[in-house]
Amino acid sequence: MSDTTLEVLAAVMTALKASATLTNDVGGSTNPRIYTNLPDNPVFPFVFLSIQSTDFSQKDSAGMDHTVQVSVFSRHTSLQEAVAIREKVYNILNRGEAALASAGVWRSLFSGVGPVFKESDGVTWQAAAQFTITTG
Repeated sequence: MSDTTLEVLAAVMTALKASATLTNDVGGSTNPRIYTNLPDNPVFPFVFLSIQSTDFSQKDSAGMDHTVQVSVFSRHTSLQEAVAIREKVYNILNRGEAALASAGVWRSLFSGVGPVFKESDGVTWQAAAQFTITTG
């Protein structure tokens, strides 16, 4: 088995940061607010990535499925900004194998959305989506 978790996460980060359509909404191309490690007191809106990986290797083949969760956080007065940014992420990652080829990805599919909701602070909206990204 070759663990491709970090390569996939790096490829996702690179693909998202390469999209001017997305980065214009989250800090611009020189300093996009797309994180795997959240800074103290982040500026809104921003995108946060997490990943969970499963090895499906067998005797004669190797591969991994990665579930990448993309969470968008916004302090806009309505949920519209968070949902619009999530849609831009969807357009990049769903069937985005070409953008993720550097990590040996052969499939990248949207696998679901989480609810869009206001956090307990009463001002922050969250909108999440998950993608299954397969290497092997």
